[in-house]
Amino acid sequence: MVQPRYLLGVDGGGSRTRAVLARLDDDNNVEVLRRGVAGPGNPLLAGHRQVRENLETATGQALAALPEQAPGIAYTVLALAGASGEAEKALINGWVDGHPLIHDFCLVPDWQPVLAAGTADGVGIGLIAGTGSVAFGRSQDGRIEKRGGWGHWFGDLGSGFDLGRQALTAIATAADGLTPETMLTAPVLQHLGADGPDQVTTILTRHDSPRRTIASLAPLVLEAAEIGDPAARAIRESGARYLASLVATTVSALGLDEGYALALAGSVICKNTPYRNQVLDELARIGPVPGAINRVDEPVMGAITIARKALHNTEHTWSHHA
Repeated sequence: MVQPRYLLGVDGGGSRTRAVLARLDDDNNVEVLRRGVAGPGNPLLAGHRQVRENLETATGQALAALPEQAPGIAYTVLALAGASGEAEKALINGWVDGHPLIHDFCLVPDWQPVLAAGTADGVGIGLIAGTGSVAFGRSQDGRIEKRGGWGHWFGDLGSGFDLGRQALTAIATAADGLTPETMLTAPVLQHLGADGPDQVTTILTRHDSPRRTIASLAPLVLEAAEIGDPAARAIRESGARYLASLVATTVSALGLDEGYALALAGSVICKNTPYRNQVLDELARIGPVPGAINRVDEPVMGAITIARKALHNTEHTWSHHA
């Protein structure tokens, strides 16, 4: 019998860090043993110390299912947003060096597991619309392109943060009498615990992460759009147009034909069917039209897919040279 081999996948984004411990059985099938979750995993937004703590928490929860007699993790994939800089790589390498169970590992961009989980061979287009937004793709010959992902200061259009920010703008301009009243005012103020628009700024500055708090308003915007509020509908339409354009420009940059695989990830687009459908309708209008469309509700499983492939390649290389 083959000795059990354990894989660890970590997906760290702007709001959450998720970890999964999995075991490969004798037939190389994946069995998920335990999951872990903590706060944000983007060191540029949350800071190095916070990300290190969140890595410890999420992986610690997942690794609690590792048997005591296990030799360690056969392969680990860390997919973290904002970790491409030298200082951030040093942070991750230092954390791994101090971890007794993690040995062979790779650090990949947070979008890579989405393609691994949402396409048959890692070729196609991925779109993430969660707290932030980004589109990316890989061609058959291995070329990679990315569009968006600029961050909330001057990017992330169509994301949860963008929808929430525009909602606050609509409420503020309505309060100033510059635009019509919006149905967004009451639910947004209630969500934030504010008695009036003039309290919003003070409340946001007291939150640990104003960015995540603003992004949490996105479901309220999409609900108001469904009811028919003009301001909310305009916000939803502009977001859908932008996300569709991100995909279209990425497809064009890679020279892909119609029928490409499209993987969708992020809570805003995955958990809101009308918003997702509006993005896809807009994409169908401007083209090129995708073929298979897969919703990736758990991108961290893509990290496990990458880890299994990397382990297979390592074992194959070792046996070839033995």
